[in-house]
Amino acid sequence: MASRQYIPHRGYWREVREPERRDMTVCIAAVCEENTPDAKIILATDTKVSGALGSSETMLKNRFLSPSWRCLTSGSDTDIIATVALLKKHFRKAAVDETNVVHVIRTALNERKSEKANELIQGKYAISYTEFLATGRSRLPDDLFRAATTEVELIRINADFIIVGHDSSKSALLVEANGRCEVAIKEDFVAIGEGGYLAQASLLNRSHSYVDAFAETLYAVYEAKRFAEGAPSVGRNTQLNVLHSNGLYEIVQLSGMTFLASQYEQLSRRKIPTLKIEPNFLIDLTKWKPPNET
Repeated sequence: MASRQYIPHRGYWREVREPERRDMTVCIAAVCEENTPDAKIILATDTKVSGALGSSETMLKNRFLSPSWRCLTSGSDTDIIATVALLKKHFRKAAVDETNVVHVIRTALNERKSEKANELIQGKYAISYTEFLATGRSRLPDDLFRAATTEVELIRINADFIIVGHDSSKSALLVEANGRCEVAIKEDFVAIGEGGYLAQASLLNRSHSYVDAFAETLYAVYEAKRFAEGAPSVGRNTQLNVLHSNGLYEIVQLSGMTFLASQYEQLSRRKIPTLKIEPNFLIDLTKWKPPNET
């Protein structure tokens, strides 16, 4: 499907494809015990995948990039698979640390955007994107060239990512990347997906900091994921993992999840009890008159 869109700075109307529906979910990463010899990163995701015909709790959203780096994903399966493959290639090719991690991730994202631009231009004009940039202005009518350039400008990767790992000094690193190829290092915690705003609100409410103890952070992340289930696309299943500074990667097993669930029932927001509102709580403003000013 396509719709018409006016491009004011170019002065014409053009047809644009409707954006893909993105059934985003929730992915959370939080640092704890940062000032200890074993800084840890706690990762939480749901497992829900959905489409036009339904949904299921079967998707793994925690991806392996290298022995010391992991990637949490949210968005379109097509872009996730293609971009994660490029991230793996660049992470294995370079010695990634705090000095170059942003550059490595941005390079992979830009490469994916270049692939999508190439698909678009080759599908329309049977020439590569490189050739389009070099000779497109002279080979195509001016309106077609400008329209194609605008379409390339509007291309975005339909996925968001959290990349986590430890730098050369064993300090934890959290990096957030989005479909506009924007990459930023985060502190304390980061959350993406449709439930990401709810998860952030929960962690802020708990005043989580990167120096917090492991047990408290593990519960805070679990609680944030459960709170994020208020978003309709967030699944009920929860996967919790712990990445250590020495590369050890652990998963919270069933007994641990049962314990966290019991704590959640005691500590989280509870159902509002029946309250009695006294008449003197309220005042009728329609009958209220301000005192005369003197």
